[in-house]
Amino acid sequence: MPSIEETTQFYRSGISGIEYLGMIRKMAAVNFYVRGVNPANLEQGDSLAKFNADLAGSKSLVLANPPFGAERDQKAYPNVWEDYSKESETTILFVKMMFDSLRKSGKCAVVVSEGFLTWEQGSAKALRKMLLEDANLQAVIGLPQGVFIIFG
Repeated sequence: MPSIEETTQFYRSGISGIEYLGMIRKMAAVNFYVRGVNPANLEQGDSLAKFNADLAGSKSLVLANPPFGAERDQKAYPNVWEDYSKESETTILFVKMMFDSLRKSGKCAVVVSEGFLTWEQGSAKALRKMLLEDANLQAVIGLPQGVFIIFG
């Protein structure tokens, strides 16, 4: 069991996140606060643009639902493009960024469109191969269309 000091430190700085939409970020910050997590650890912005390659391999857990309308040019995301500079689908970049962020024994849960399973781009095929061979894929869950629609 972790000590009280370790637990306190974890809740102050061990959990963080980036949310693209301001209103959703505010709701998540309230959720953080109610659970005793520091709401200041939740930034607003584009996680691809904020990715810091120096922190690669530093996360033990990544939970994500990438925005599906991110920028699609190399200048916007210099830290995640490398081999993926010709992609038109940014989901590939988000999945790559998540893998780059994880520690060796880290875990990841991510929401992607069903198309990710069948896209023909070389990078999509490479990521699927990595999921099957290197990442210890545990499950693929299909959800009905419209599950993530927000009614306003």
